[in-house]
Amino acid sequence: MHLTSRRGQNIIASIAALDNSQKHIGPWRRISAVLVFSMVVLSVVGVPAISQALSPLAPAEPTQLISYTASGEDFPNPERGFYIDIDLINQTNFGTLYGQGHRVAYAYVTLASYRGQDLPASFLNQLQAGLDRIRAGGLKVVPRFSYTSSGGGAESEPDASLEQTVRHIAQIGAVLGRNADIVLAVEAGFVGAWGEWHHSSNNLHVEPARSAIFDALLANMPSSRAVQFRFPRDLVLHFPTALASGNAFDGSTQARAGHHNDCFMADYHDSGTWIPEANADGLKSYIAQLNQFVAMGGETCNDAPRGDCSVARSELARFHWSYLDPNMPGSWEGCRAEFSQKLGYRFRLTQAELPNQLAPGQSFQGWLDVVNDGYAAPFNPREAELVLRNTSTGGLLILPLSTDPRRWASGSTQRVSFNLTLPSDLAAGSYEYLLNLPDPALRNRLEYRIRLANANLWEANTGFNKLSASVTVGTAGGPTPTAVVLPTATPTQVGQPTNTPVSTATARPATATAQPSAPTHTPVATNLPPTLTPIPTATTVVRTPQPNRPPVSNAGADTNGYFGWTMALNSSLSSDPDGNPLTYNWTQTGGSPIRLFSSTSSAPTFTVPITPGGLTFQLVVKDSAGLSSAVDTVVVTVINRAPLAHAGYDRVTYPGWKVYLDGARSVDPDTHRLGGYTWTQSSGIGVVLSTTSVVSPLFTAPITPGVVSFQLAVMDRFGLASLTADTVLVTVTNRAPLAHAGLDRVAVINRSVQLDGSRSADPDGHALRAYSWVQAGGAGVLLSNDSAISPTFSTPKVTGTLVFKLLVVDAFGLSSAVADTVLVTVTQPAANEPEIGDGTLDFLEVVESEVPLMPEPEVEPQGFEEIPGSDVPFEDGAVAPSGLREVYLPSLIRSPD
Repeated sequence: MHLTSRRGQNIIASIAALDNSQKHIGPWRRISAVLVFSMVVLSVVGVPAISQALSPLAPAEPTQLISYTASGEDFPNPERGFYIDIDLINQTNFGTLYGQGHRVAYAYVTLASYRGQDLPASFLNQLQAGLDRIRAGGLKVVPRFSYTSSGGGAESEPDASLEQTVRHIAQIGAVLGRNADIVLAVEAGFVGAWGEWHHSSNNLHVEPARSAIFDALLANMPSSRAVQFRFPRDLVLHFPTALASGNAFDGSTQARAGHHNDCFMADYHDSGTWIPEANADGLKSYIAQLNQFVAMGGETCNDAPRGDCSVARSELARFHWSYLDPNMPGSWEGCRAEFSQKLGYRFRLTQAELPNQLAPGQSFQGWLDVVNDGYAAPFNPREAELVLRNTSTGGLLILPLSTDPRRWASGSTQRVSFNLTLPSDLAAGSYEYLLNLPDPALRNRLEYRIRLANANLWEANTGFNKLSASVTVGTAGGPTPTAVVLPTATPTQVGQPTNTPVSTATARPATATAQPSAPTHTPVATNLPPTLTPIPTATTVVRTPQPNRPPVSNAGADTNGYFGWTMALNSSLSSDPDGNPLTYNWTQTGGSPIRLFSSTSSAPTFTVPITPGGLTFQLVVKDSAGLSSAVDTVVVTVINRAPLAHAGYDRVTYPGWKVYLDGARSVDPDTHRLGGYTWTQSSGIGVVLSTTSVVSPLFTAPITPGVVSFQLAVMDRFGLASLTADTVLVTVTNRAPLAHAGLDRVAVINRSVQLDGSRSADPDGHALRAYSWVQAGGAGVLLSNDSAISPTFSTPKVTGTLVFKLLVVDAFGLSSAVADTVLVTVTQPAANEPEIGDGTLDFLEVVESEVPLMPEPEVEPQGFEEIPGSDVPFEDGAVAPSGLREVYLPSLIRSPD
């Protein structure tokens, strides 16, 4: 590998071309031709220019190819991982948290005492002191400010007026702006209960106040940090098109507007996150795109998770999560270690090519291949530096690399190529290569440097990553580097914090978004005193042409896909040993036929077909001379996901009613046709289903009250059954019996009268086991039996109205809700009426009663009340569930009413 400066390469190429054109003449004449050409060039560009271009070229540097071993160790890194809750205002010691492995602190700050006034200087000083303690502790903080407590009663607590809220945002923004170096991101807060943008006593959660606060937050919070909003619909309202790569990190308000999820995996819409439901798929795609460049984090609602490890894993990856609360649902415990490793970024080196011999003032090239195994990339400014450390003195040469680690995307391999120049006064000696990934705002704090996930590379006492390679710098007569004093790894030993960030105007700016081909910074030799640059001398380098070597194709690692996803093949690891440009040719050689879009590009795309199985693709690359590589193959396995059973909503019915079960909401995430339904009764009094293998079987509710449960399992057309059965509960309710005390009547004095409760009945057909008669008015009489259906009594010898009430009790002990009343009017007999002494009843029934009508026991089969409650798991794929056809599968579905 022959590496020169660009100008030197142009000159040597011209000499080489002239030399090749003279191969038919003798060697002495070829030398003469070269000299003639050199004189012509000298006359055009001048001796100084050519001598300057050629001086670093002698000799061409040899290179070394290094391979690195991945590490499976779980270790912390800045701005990522499980966070720890802190009290930013009152907690006095954060010094132990770093040593416990914490790197992200979450601070819920209550402003309840200041709802009606500006924030006093005492509070702002407390806030500053808390941020100072965070910095001294080596952490980053995610603050949220709210006017309500963190307890369960926050929904009933008031917040501040719009005007007061905006003034508070400006006050707090000024403090956070001075301390942006240790702010990871800011959760929007301020509005409503817990600062979650709902239940606002001052209507801050509705327009136009909602948008006014949205704009105030982005205008006042630190310009280098993201503001994370609770609901994606707010982001879409203000920025209808999701943030794209070209606008990421450009400092605009859109580039700083992010999302946090406060109820991750709670139910099918994550407690309002993905609403309106009709737009849920679009919102998810929007956030997945946005979170490639902006901070993403939040917390779970572990009382109602909607998925296990596999579902959580896919969504953490899809939405590029960087921080998460440690209180995970119990069902995730088996994958806690995996999530701990992959939250945020996880960089590891695979290979590097570096020179092993250089000269002072020499330009050189090389590259590093970095893989990001994490769910996300860094989102705050981050620099990359190649460091050369003198093995004798410890002196450091820091060479900035023209790359932005924020663009080292999740799941990708980034080739970091560089073209650098050594200082001309660099002392001769042996130097080891190191990689430094510092936070530009905290350059001298090693706690904020990134560690690579490789074995035996990390230096805990310096924050550098060793590259397991060294370079010999030839003699140049320069001074010897002096040893440097490196910062220590213990946060408590760092200098005392101040009210201003550690970074100052003298700190180097973050790497620009644009990535030039050559370094934009002048290399800095730490503790190396400058010397005069020696005058370069012109030399002629004669290179021996090397034979063209074939390129190497790499079709990427085998992977999985799901129906409907748009996937891209990946040839980024293909290479040419001679550095020639490549052309690509992809072909499908196995599996369901698909259409490759742009099969000659480096990353053609295709839509995953519906049929499960393997899709095989082959890649051949060619260099510019037409030399082809060997074939490399990649397999994309189309995964058939299990269908999801939904047994319908829980419901209430009544004894003897006909009820249809409803499995119509069952669905397959890959839109496969469902091939079978299996219903089984799992508890309650046994009933007979009309059939157990249809979508909606029918049964008759039992006479006995109680709960009858049924389970539904479904199968897709490929024979894959649902992972879990879903359960529906049918509650058979006992209705109160209806008392009927008979018809009102008229009777004469001194006669025997019989009351009549025989018309009492139970709407569920249950037998009545008890009757209770009570006289409620009129002259007192004696009932023959107050618990009989039809007791008798003798009318008194005075006229008037007698009132009786009846209550009845059914076979299950349920009493009638109201007593029924019957009136018996006692009158004198007519003058000519004969006396009746045989004891027969003497009364006239009057058809007049307020007894309610009883419903018929047979009703329309759909006559039941649906109630919320269903344990349907939800799974929407790891990246893009476009196959769901906008069907949302709830775990707790609200009744349509």
